[in-house]
Amino acid sequence: MKNKLIEMLEKYGKLLVLLCIVISALGIVFSYVFPKGVFYEIEVNEVDCSSEFDISLSEDSVVQYKCNTGEKPMAGIQVWISKEGAESNDGKVIYEVYNGDSTVLLGTGEQLLKDIDDPQFVYCSFQSMKECNGDLTIKFYYTGSETTAPVLRANQNEVEAASTSVDGTLISGNLESSYIYINETHPLVFDLKVMLAIFVTVFFTLESKRNRK
Repeated sequence: MKNKLIEMLEKYGKLLVLLCIVISALGIVFSYVFPKGVFYEIEVNEVDCSSEFDISLSEDSVVQYKCNTGEKPMAGIQVWISKEGAESNDGKVIYEVYNGDSTVLLGTGEQLLKDIDDPQFVYCSFQSMKECNGDLTIKFYYTGSETTAPVLRANQNEVEAASTSVDGTLISGNLESSYIYINETHPLVFDLKVMLAIFVTVFFTLESKRNRK
């Protein structure tokens, strides 16, 4: 049995190593072509209970938040939303994302109030929209049959490259928020490169032994 195993390895070992080299190389290519997206958060305006206040999304009211994403496109934004104790069976907060001067609509999204706690730091995703980078304007408003409108939480903190307006009037302070980004990672590339180096070394070792025979 042992001799047969050795004979098979001598006969097909080189082919097996070549197969492993091809699989490792294809794995490296696949990892770069289809990277893994990892979400990470940048806290822009943290909770500040000493200067906190609520902005009501009452009927026909629009809260406008201007910001700058930096060089990377944003995957979304997190903001505090409170239902103010209402059940909100059909209520939803709509958000629209525009370029900096609000001339180009990049996309829209919604958050059903029945799906969140009261209050909750809610993730508003931009992923189904056009690329959201640079200067952005995000508009929030409410639709629903509840007479009690939800609120967005803000504080008096000034935030660099950001401003908040209510119905076109600039307010003192800003929404409590975090910006969400996606970092592309290649978790298997290092291991695959090590394996590729090992298999290539084994291949040339087998080739060298074969030439000596």
